[in-house]
Amino acid sequence: MRVVVVLLCVVFACGCAERGPKQAPASAPITPAEAPLAVGDSICVTVHSPRGEQTFPCVIDSQGNIPLGLMGRVHVAGFTPPQAAKEIERRYRNMCIADWPNLLPVHVEVSR
Repeated sequence: MRVVVVLLCVVFACGCAERGPKQAPASAPITPAEAPLAVGDSICVTVHSPRGEQTFPCVIDSQGNIPLGLMGRVHVAGFTPPQAAKEIERRYRNMCIADWPNLLPVHVEVSR
């Protein structure tokens, strides 16, 4: 009986002992395509439409916006490049539906 009690105490003590510091799980490094855009970043916005391709080199201003011609200023700071591309594409489609439907369909890319 004494042996069983001792064995149970040893098993219990081993199971409760800390086994070193816990480490956070390793996360994959953030790639430029996943990193949020920030004030001062230089980016290129490329618009692909039936009329061809237009590229706009831009610098994100202190308010987090970029100037895009007839679309005006578009807020992109805090967005990842793919998110910014979707927002610009949405704005471009809304503008074209009203004024220039022959410029659709459109696809937008944002790169650093």
